[in-house]
Amino acid sequence: MLGPTRAVAADSACTADVVFLMDNTGSMGSMISSTRSNATTILNAISGGDARFEGIDVQYGLATYWGDPLEYAGSSSSSYHCPTATEYSGRTNRFTVAETGTYWVDLIDTYGDGWHGNQLRIKRGSYTHKRTGSTFRWGRHKSGGKVDLNSGTTYTGRINPYSPYGWEIRWRICPVDAKKTVVPPSGYPAIARKAFKVNQEITDSKRKVISAMGEWATCSSPGGCGGDWPEANYFALHQLATEGGITDGKCEPGYSGTCTDRGYKTDDKIGWRDGTGKIIVWFGDAKSHCSTVSAKEALDALKTKNIVVAAINTHSAHNGIDYRANCDGSSATSGQATTITVETKGTLTNNVSGSSATVDAILEAVSKGIAQIGSAAAVSFSTGRLETSTLLFQSYFDASDWSGDLRAYQLDSTTGRVGSVVWKAADKLDARTPDSRVILTMGKDGVTSTGAPVPFRWDSLTTVQQRDLRTQHGTTKVETVSKGQARLKYLRGDRSNEGTAGHKFRLRGSVLGDIWHSSPIYYAQPSLRYPDTGKFDYGAGNLYSDFRRGNASRTGVVYVGSNDGMLHAFAVDTGEEILAYVPGNLYSSSRAGGYHQLTDPNFEHTSIYVDGTPYVADAFIRTRSKASESWRTVLIGTEGAGGRG
Repeated sequence: MLGPTRAVAADSACTADVVFLMDNTGSMGSMISSTRSNATTILNAISGGDARFEGIDVQYGLATYWGDPLEYAGSSSSSYHCPTATEYSGRTNRFTVAETGTYWVDLIDTYGDGWHGNQLRIKRGSYTHKRTGSTFRWGRHKSGGKVDLNSGTTYTGRINPYSPYGWEIRWRICPVDAKKTVVPPSGYPAIARKAFKVNQEITDSKRKVISAMGEWATCSSPGGCGGDWPEANYFALHQLATEGGITDGKCEPGYSGTCTDRGYKTDDKIGWRDGTGKIIVWFGDAKSHCSTVSAKEALDALKTKNIVVAAINTHSAHNGIDYRANCDGSSATSGQATTITVETKGTLTNNVSGSSATVDAILEAVSKGIAQIGSAAAVSFSTGRLETSTLLFQSYFDASDWSGDLRAYQLDSTTGRVGSVVWKAADKLDARTPDSRVILTMGKDGVTSTGAPVPFRWDSLTTVQQRDLRTQHGTTKVETVSKGQARLKYLRGDRSNEGTAGHKFRLRGSVLGDIWHSSPIYYAQPSLRYPDTGKFDYGAGNLYSDFRRGNASRTGVVYVGSNDGMLHAFAVDTGEEILAYVPGNLYSSSRAGGYHQLTDPNFEHTSIYVDGTPYVADAFIRTRSKASESWRTVLIGTEGAGGRG
């Protein structure tokens, strides 16, 4: 049991670094032009001109990417097995080998989409070694195929059939013992800088950022138009996350011998600030190469820095940067950009083109990114007597699905070191049966005829409140009673109608909604220092000292507001929800408000609910009739932008 405690809320400014990462290859002209022409509008909005960004210290960086480093490596460095071998092209070539033995054959696809059935045939008289291009997968991957060759013999290497895609094929040959996985310490920065460039390190100067955008142009220097369709998406994200660090020089597990990779780095730092939220706004229209950096390597780097990626795709879902393909060329269930944004808790916006659409997409992406990184900003400490346990309570939310959590951590009262998680409220709430929860609400006018709250159950609601829950998403159409009852059950925690099931309500990451601007407040035993004399002398039995003694063993509770539409009270020792309250003033049958919006699969958080920090204090409650006068602990709830109730 904790002793008398007080709540201490963290009150630090919210800071964020936003980096704009633009594909500068040949087909990005419209997106580059739209972003550059609206740069002032975009930066002014994010710097506080738009209400979504008020009070946030934002600085900006700028970067560009082109083709993968392998596209610029040339004949001396682009092959995994044969880094110094002669590169052959064209339909027919003759060659000899110096020694009899087993050799590697590296096939290289310069376009990146496979060889469509073309074969490389190595002939010695009537004997043919066949290497079919389609078996070597896409994306500039190399075959690693083996052939046995004799010295003193002239062989013929022939691409057959040669058209229509034979011109894409390059190939090399080298002894098997030359196979190496090399991560050169130099990282080939001269090559890497043709694939990625930092245009502007992070700065608070909007003028510098706008000036640096002048370097953005289709087929700009030094990368040009890129040598094939896939680009350096993953490599660019990796370079930003690692401050220009070297790639791992390894192919993905399971693909060694079928792809080319080596360590590349630019050494160019974007300059992330310590302790800030980090967002990359990534623009593009093509899938990523995987042979230098895989999706996993990029994600590992991004997650290490807690970077949120907001992707803006000029194409439709599963196309462009969201192309559904694995790094071995096989089809994937998830698009590349979808994977990156989901894993980093970011967003993906498809089909963006034109100036107004570009501005809207950027501002929405950055807004959600800042919301995501700000989810850990609200902190409350429970500071008991030195001889008792001490906990730290921290709230979270996930902007990708607007779920939330409240977690209790052990806190060393001597060193201040944060220890392990004691409980997670989201897990506790997800494990509860909906009917077991105690959830209360009030009438539309804030009180019932008796002045008491009513259970948040269908038969206890007014007709107006029921109408809210029967209202169809995005309309004012009133649906059936059973649909309204299903919405109420959803709000109580029922998951049977989420996603593709039943009524297809919004899929939640947790029953507990996002805890955004509401800081958790802890309160247990009465701990104020009111005197028993003067205006605080309410007579025997009604002194504050009497109230403190009578509640000295009262269990601690953590209170916090959530945008699931409820004020929650959690037991400090277990994390179990004791009580939840649904404010009566937030019921609405309008298109833009009400509790029915929370079940909308396309919910974008345009509606705010219990978003303010509650206040708890002890007060002597007096009435005109002087009946039931006594000291009480009073909680005043606030809704922030949600309203008052």
